[in-house]
Amino acid sequence: MSERRADKRNPYTDESFASLDMPTLVDSLIVKAYDRAKEFVRQRPNEIIEEVSEREEALMDEIERLKKSNLYLEGIVRVKNDEIAELVEIIRSISQEDD
Repeated sequence: MSERRADKRNPYTDESFASLDMPTLVDSLIVKAYDRAKEFVRQRPNEIIEEVSEREEALMDEIERLKKSNLYLEGIVRVKNDEIAELVEIIRSISQEDD
């Protein structure tokens, strides 16, 4: 009886798996996992849709935050580039005065 329970808890203890070579075993496990995932989705579509929507919303918020951060950084770079250009002009004018 305990052996039967073990098989229910872990279906991969089935003797048929023991006889498979590694690639076939991996393929079989992937198929089983895919089938379980499909069944899970079938049983809980609303929960999954809600979870995906929440994650999508969080990702969109993060994208907006990154866009704003990027614009801020681009502004800083523009200001710094302008400052560098001014310094270059000052250095050129000083070097021309020395000539």
